[in-house]
Amino acid sequence: MNTQLLKGKMAEAGYTQQKLAQAIGVVPQTLSRKLQGKRQFTVGEALAICEVLHINQDQRSAIFLPSKSQICNSPDCSEEKQK
Repeated sequence: MNTQLLKGKMAEAGYTQQKLAQAIGVVPQTLSRKLQGKRQFTVGEALAICEVLHINQDQRSAIFLPSKSQICNSPDCSEEKQK
């Protein structure tokens, strides 16, 4: 997840963590844990955030889907790349 991009979108739209949490129906502590990477967003939460912040499909993917480096950072994966 790209937390910095999501936080940038929040700032652009004028949303604090507390205001966004209220808008998507979670408590602020839950949103904070998810933004810190301690918990994952549900699909419903991600869609609600996109709706509230007017995030388009390309931006949605950039924010909520892992990058290749996040997916493939284990030694096993490095061996696969070399084949």
